[in-house]
This record gives sequence, structure tokens and C-alpha cells, in this order.
Amino acid sequence: MGDTCGALTGAFMVIGLKYGAIDAGDKESKLKTYAFIRQAAGMFAKRAGALNCRDLLGFDLNTPQGMEQAAKKGAFDICANLVKYAAEILEEILEE
Repeated sequence: MGDTCGALTGAFMVIGLKYGAIDAGDKESKLKTYAFIRQAAGMFAKRAGALNCRDLLGFDLNTPQGMEQAAKKGAFDICANLVKYAAEILEEILEE
């Protein structure tokens, strides 16, 4: 869809599973999780240059033309590095 990189979104989900609130009233866990999410997003943006696929790949993936152009130009080749960045960031955060 061109929004937040899927690799980063996956890292957000893992952070939520580890640190997220089990009880809706657990504000401390929510705040801790939000802080880790912001930290992960900042680290990812610093390494990758952006958070959104359309910015990372340079194509609008919401259109068939954009998706086709991205595939033809090999834009998705950088995705392996983006997954690596997300995994490294996640590892750092989970060690805290």
C-alpha cells in the first residue's frame, strides 16, 4: 500500500507482544510500548532514510502502474536490507 514498511510494522508487532499492556488500564505498559515504537521508528528512519514504502522505493504502490514500475525497476531489491535493519533494531530494543 505504500505506507509504513512491512518489516518495520512486523517489528512494531513484536514490541507490542513483548511490552504491550495485557490489561486495558495498564497505562505504564502502554507508555513503555509507545516509547519503544517511537525509538524503533526513529532508528529505522535514520538507517533507511524513511518509514514509508513509497519513499523508500520511490514508487506509489497504491496504483497498478506504480507497482508495475517498481517491479520492473527492481525497487523491491532493497527490501532484504530493510528487513535486516528492522531485525537489528528489534534485537537492540528487546535486549533493553
